[in-house]
Amino acid sequence: CSGNAIDNNRVVVQRKFSSPPTSSSSTSGRKAMTAEEVDAALEKANESMKAYYQYPVEKVIAAKKARFDNRHRGKDFYLQLGLGVSLVCSFLATPFIGRKIAYDEEFKQ
Repeated sequence: CSGNAIDNNRVVVQRKFSSPPTSSSSTSGRKAMTAEEVDAALEKANESMKAYYQYPVEKVIAAKKARFDNRHRGKDFYLQLGLGVSLVCSFLATPFIGRKIAYDEEFKQ
């Protein structure tokens, strides 16, 4: 009795492909597309798929440019850049100044 109840509640799922499989004989009658037709078909497909893009490229580039402009266009950025460059220059000049101090008698006094 319980076996029948299980069979009655079972849902049969049939999986189907979105398009029927094509055989080699049905595709052999089709004409190959020219390069212009392929380009036109790709352009049409790209235009129809633009609505499904998650992040349109133009908007991403504009957002990155705005973020860069907001970050790097203020006075603080140039102040920090000048401070960083001066510290790097002093770090690079230290060995040369140290050598001059070590070997130059006149500079020691």
